[in-house]
Amino acid sequence: GSMLAFYRAMLALRNTHPSIARGRYLAPRVDGRTMSFQRVFEGEHTAVVINDGDAAGIATLAGLPANARLQRLYPAPAGAAAAAGPDGIATVAAAPLSVQVYLVSH
Repeated sequence: GSMLAFYRAMLALRNTHPSIARGRYLAPRVDGRTMSFQRVFEGEHTAVVINDGDAAGIATLAGLPANARLQRLYPAPAGAAAAAGPDGIATVAAAPLSVQVYLVSH
């Protein structure tokens, strides 16, 4: 995909998910070249995983609600899910040079 398509997708997410645009940042974390953070606003909770490395990475998302479901919003196709355990920790694989955005449900 092109850089223009990426920016359009990010703007669309920002415009349709208030937590991305105005949410407070939670649980920033760096695992090698992979970083993650969460945003929460008025009951909506999202998580973002970014891998700026040339190799696949793993992001550990901590501080999630126990047994939370993570529904992928980006990249398409949306819907692939991950889940947190009872301890509120989820592990997400991150392809090289990738961005993933998840909607977190409790």
